[in-house]
Amino acid sequence: LSYSEFGDESSKRVILYGHGFPGTGEEAGIAHRAALESGVRIIAPTRPGIGESTYDPARTIRAWPELIDQLLQSLGINQLSLLGVS
Repeated sequence: LSYSEFGDESSKRVILYGHGFPGTGEEAGIAHRAALESGVRIIAPTRPGIGESTYDPARTIRAWPELIDQLLQSLGINQLSLLGVS
């Protein structure tokens, strides 16, 4: 699972950004300056099979929450806000 980070990477104020289709986590880069100015960290994963995220034909949409949980755990994030676009 690839992801991008924007804003203040040391901030405990985290926004998980869900990109629309088609797209990747890179689109969250439009908020980088505002996130820096606000002291916010943006984590923007790219969905499996898109961009650099690996496609797995056996994976279903039900696997997405577990993938996100694993990503957040690996980053040491246990509290966040969610922003999704479509």
